[in-house]
Amino acid sequence: MHIVSAKGRELLQFNPGKFAKEALNLNWNAYRCRLPKSGSISSKYKSQTISAGEMLSGVINSCLLGNNFSQSCSSFASTLLPAKKSAMYEFMSSPKANWNRMTMLTAWKAHKQIASLTNHKEHCLIIDDSVLEHSGAKRMENVTRTYDHNLGSTVKGFTCLQLGWTDGRSCFTIDSKLVASDESKAKSKACPKQKNKCFDHRLHGGVIRNEAYISKTELLKQMILNAQRQGFDFSYVLMDSWFTYEVLLKWFKNQRNIDIIGMLKIDRRKYHRKDRLGRSVCCAPLDELWRSFKHKRIKDNSSIAGCEIVRACTGKGKFENGINLKIVYLRSYSDPNKILVLSSTDLKLSPEKIVRMYACRWMIETGFFYQKEFFGLGKETRSVDFDNQNSFMCLSALRATIQEFHRRLHRDVRTMGEIARNCQETMRIIPLAEAVKELFDRLIEFPDKLDAKGCIVKGKLRTVKHMLKMLLCNWYHDMIDYVKAIFDFCPKQIQLSGSQKKVLT
Repeated sequence: MHIVSAKGRELLQFNPGKFAKEALNLNWNAYRCRLPKSGSISSKYKSQTISAGEMLSGVINSCLLGNNFSQSCSSFASTLLPAKKSAMYEFMSSPKANWNRMTMLTAWKAHKQIASLTNHKEHCLIIDDSVLEHSGAKRMENVTRTYDHNLGSTVKGFTCLQLGWTDGRSCFTIDSKLVASDESKAKSKACPKQKNKCFDHRLHGGVIRNEAYISKTELLKQMILNAQRQGFDFSYVLMDSWFTYEVLLKWFKNQRNIDIIGMLKIDRRKYHRKDRLGRSVCCAPLDELWRSFKHKRIKDNSSIAGCEIVRACTGKGKFENGINLKIVYLRSYSDPNKILVLSSTDLKLSPEKIVRMYACRWMIETGFFYQKEFFGLGKETRSVDFDNQNSFMCLSALRATIQEFHRRLHRDVRTMGEIARNCQETMRIIPLAEAVKELFDRLIEFPDKLDAKGCIVKGKLRTVKHMLKMLLCNWYHDMIDYVKAIFDFCPKQIQLSGSQKKVLT
């Protein structure tokens, strides 16, 4: 008799880490990224060695078992983890492991399979950053005071810089960097100066510590180059107003031949309006250009108010050394007197396509939200070690990629939040489900064992089995719907005939 239905067996077999190892070849990627080959658990009486693949699968599933990594290792569902908390932390804190490359290789494998499912070839890279606050940090390595634009004030923590790839429907995180602020000129420090650690700068731990104090623009250039070397195909790079300034735009367009679509900040930076001969006829900030653009405005009900081609030449640069931009004026529905300005280095794009392509940038914003809310970004660990902080940041991006790839591959219409909540509920009930399933299996085998010992009258074995099935059936009908959804065996399978009921009575 099958106590657990097909639905119940699916729940028991669900394992994001196992799915990732089979679909995205995580074992081979772990070897290429120099993740520790084994995690050893030693005690007074025994020693056990665990492979890197099992450890990686365990840390991927850990966010589904508790609110943070420590709670996951201490919960009743910790039996699903391959090792104890100390061994898991040691695995995540290895200075040799290149978790950043692990994120890129996993996204590369997912993007190759997803790109073949669609005919849409206008793939894009998205760049954005978010602040990871650690307000209670006193001894955390490299933690600094960072300005949070959402709060409008400085907080203790890091800046997480992420690069994502999108095809318009899915977004995979390619690379993540932890960036610290330069506090050399700051009056108040976030925490006391850290003692110099003895580590090899040739290891990945030394590389990420050096990158923490590089400017975000230089890190962005490195991330774009790494994505190109890996083979990611993209047509445009999408960014917000923080990155769209002249020097960076010229580097993308002139040196790398990459087109940019981004939003411009309405400040005092001046732009040149050109005539038909290419001469500058007006040099003014964006708001003044908009006021002089009134006679060319589009008067339909669309959000696009107009477009024109300008030349960005800010600072002390000459007009000839600037860069041409196609800007699109957008109406603001919240404030009629306010406008939004989008820009593109590809002058052949239509205003509608610029707006449509830039709308894809919102995917990385939702990605940050899901990573913080469900995958432990910025809150899963409170370790003072910078290697540990970097590895858990990359791990949250890795989990989001696996979840998004699973959703897209199986054509799941649910949101990432709904899928993550269902996964958390499922993973936390797996230990209980396995225990009950083992109990059921032993109960079913019990009459045969009694018959082998001669404890059952000859010819009554079948009757005993049916009596046991009736008891399990009655237990099932008395259970709540929550348990029935997990162990939903069909009562029709154990329904007795009329003659059998007479025998039981």
